[in-house]
Amino acid sequence: TRNRREALKQARFLWLIMDKLADKYFRDPASYGKAMELLKRYDSFINCDWTTIEEQFFDKLDSESEIPLLDSAIKMRVEYSAKEIEQQQLINHYKKLLEHTNHIQTGISPVIYSEKNNPKISFLIQKWLEVRRGSGIKIDSISSLEQRIDIFLKIITELNGSEPTGSELTSNLIREYYELLKKVPAYRKANNLVGKSFIQLSKLGLKPISDKTYAEYTSVVSDFLRWSEGDGYPVNKELAGILRNSKTKGNKKNKKLNSILALPFDDNDLMLIFNNESYLKGSIDRASDYWVPLIALFTGARLGEICQLYLSDIRQEEGVWVIDINDERDDDDEDKSIKSEGGSKRLVPIHKELIKLGLLTYRDFLLKSKETRLFPDEKRTPLGKFDAISKRFSYKIGYIGVKDNLGLNKRKSFHSFRHTVRTRLVDANVLDGVIDSIIGHSSDNRSTGDKVYTHTQRITQKVKALDNLSYAINLKLIKKWDECRFGRIVRRKNCINSI
Repeated sequence: TRNRREALKQARFLWLIMDKLADKYFRDPASYGKAMELLKRYDSFINCDWTTIEEQFFDKLDSESEIPLLDSAIKMRVEYSAKEIEQQQLINHYKKLLEHTNHIQTGISPVIYSEKNNPKISFLIQKWLEVRRGSGIKIDSISSLEQRIDIFLKIITELNGSEPTGSELTSNLIREYYELLKKVPAYRKANNLVGKSFIQLSKLGLKPISDKTYAEYTSVVSDFLRWSEGDGYPVNKELAGILRNSKTKGNKKNKKLNSILALPFDDNDLMLIFNNESYLKGSIDRASDYWVPLIALFTGARLGEICQLYLSDIRQEEGVWVIDINDERDDDDEDKSIKSEGGSKRLVPIHKELIKLGLLTYRDFLLKSKETRLFPDEKRTPLGKFDAISKRFSYKIGYIGVKDNLGLNKRKSFHSFRHTVRTRLVDANVLDGVIDSIIGHSSDNRSTGDKVYTHTQRITQKVKALDNLSYAINLKLIKKWDECRFGRIVRRKNCINSI
């Protein structure tokens, strides 16, 4: 600054910091002065190779009196420099110097590794990912691993001042990683955040990642560290344990109170969603925006389960048209997943109202167009989620006036369809086992015989149960799919393909 008053103010502040650090590391002013003199002498050699430093600096020091003072001076410099982000590379240099002074004082030499058996972390990460790809992990899971381990690499590199090798992953560095990770903002795509380092982002005070996300990230890193150590690379075997111990262990009761629960849609909500202009005038541009909410309304299926459907998943079983929710793939381009093996694989009868609106004719048109998926335009994110349609639906219900009840920590979202279907079926006195087999839950009340030996899909019972679904919506007012804007596009594409 050119302002004299500001300069004096900053100088007094820095003097207080240095004075406090000096009291922490030195017994008296004389030892402090001598230590600063030694550090200044060393700084003149900072860009020299270690052989030169050994011969012209360390060999001329008294190991009993001067080395301990230099050691304290370095520790003080590291603590002070840590307050400035741009000093990170210098901190890394001084940490290595501390290893050297420790070697002189204890006589224990640091282990020296070659580049071949002590590669950079990025090399280890690529080797680890190759192993995971070969273990049969799903494509979306591999993408998730890549994204999470990449953030680990970036944060560790920032903290270390340069990309570390396996042996340079210290317990302190891992602790710094997880402390910084806890402060990383959950949303980092805003224009004013792009380009900022993770250290800078952590200091903005924005809403951090959730405990669940934190646990997912550290779990991936723990797996990577265990593999690296187990494969013979010089990675400390205690590092993975440090991350396990870092996981948030909050009060479960408080977490439950603070969590936001999905709330079912009431009749007014459903009228706002389905008896609005977009459905009544057919001004919907995407097939998924038309069909996915309707399918959820009459099946209780999850968003991902609907969006990933293949045309072959709509078929007849026991003379009934059903939606087959499974994790089987028809080709190598797209991945499918279900929440659990226990109850998520299931056949759900197609409700008569969906057939009236033309779901089967829509499927037939796509077959003629040589499509394979029911909603070919919906793509997964690298983490395997259908975020685009989820965001569009959330925006829509907020825009048309569907209200949350945040005073009771309850929110309405696409997941509310599942709660709506279950609530309506319960009100209709449908058996819990049948409800669970429709919406995809493993029923706790099922007997061992029912779980192990019964393989029926209860098609007849499901049809009767779904016939009981009743909503205060005038479905006759909804434009059929082929009369909607997206329908005309689908039919035009079909005509072109048939020429």
